[in-house]
Amino acid sequence: MYYKSFNGKSLLAIIMGIMFTLASCKKDFPPIFKGGHSHSGERTVLVAGYESNGTFNVAKYWIDGQEIKLSDGTRDASANSIVVSNNNVYIAGSDSGAVYWKNNSEIRLSGNDASSIFVSGNDVYVAGAHDSKAVYWKNGTEVALDKTNVYGDFSNAAASSIFVSGNDVYVAGYDGPNAVYWKNGSEIYLSSLTITITGYVHAHSIYVKGSDVYVVGYDINSGSVFPKVWYWKNAVRITINQVDNYGQGNSVFVSGSDVYIGGMQVSAPTYVQTAAYWKNGNVVLLPNSVGSPDTKSIFVSGNDVYLAGYESVDYLHSYAVSWKDGVETKLTDGARLASANSIFVK
Repeated sequence: MYYKSFNGKSLLAIIMGIMFTLASCKKDFPPIFKGGHSHSGERTVLVAGYESNGTFNVAKYWIDGQEIKLSDGTRDASANSIVVSNNNVYIAGSDSGAVYWKNNSEIRLSGNDASSIFVSGNDVYVAGAHDSKAVYWKNGTEVALDKTNVYGDFSNAAASSIFVSGNDVYVAGYDGPNAVYWKNGSEIYLSSLTITITGYVHAHSIYVKGSDVYVVGYDINSGSVFPKVWYWKNAVRITINQVDNYGQGNSVFVSGSDVYIGGMQVSAPTYVQTAAYWKNGNVVLLPNSVGSPDTKSIFVSGNDVYLAGYESVDYLHSYAVSWKDGVETKLTDGARLASANSIFVK
């Protein structure tokens, strides 16, 4: 039998070759979940958003603070909504048009932008806009949403949020100046502005629990430069405690009998913008270290409240930020524009 001897350099070359081969076979998507939990045995926090590279916004997300890029930085892109289903990570957003990513692989859609994603069983639902139409996609097939023109023929409509309950598909958004939601494609108005009225009301987020439909949004009118938070339960508007305060509601989450709304508040007499959330109509102000903060997404797990958003330093610099029970974590260094748009906890 013939044996070939190896010197140190030959052996090192072989080892390096094996390591290179293993590295080249490694999948881009990190296998972070094991047995339904993260490798650390704690809850896994996933945040989707973007960060500018100085020229274009780069779509990215963070797993427990670890950054993962979704776009290559050669054009504007953004990750707008994130969910986990069966240990697969789904993210809706934009990358020269509406897209979603499954485990970092991009699937292109027919519209301009994808704002929200929901997974039910084997079906992937994405809400967004195609030109001036509100639409959603089921497994990549576009579904147009009704535009009934009850208060006038407005040109623009868009879908902001989607939620699937049983066989029913709920989508929140706007039709012209009015907040609306759709159930199985049929439009339900939440406000009644006509084309002659200055201002608008937008619905940003929808959550369905049992037979109850919760929608959160805000209005802008000619009497104030600041928005005002509203939410609706089964199309009935519910008042939020705001005494000499204004605010913007961006996200709704229902846990048990508690209704949580994420957004921001502007308070008299200083009118300083503060990141905030409301629990059953009562505001909780969040600490921030710099700038003008806002929360874009809220998620409740057990007794813990998680939010994602940003802190704006100026028009060229902001931090992507998350909060857990009021404790802030900066996901970016503030050197450029960045935002955290969606949060999901597994």
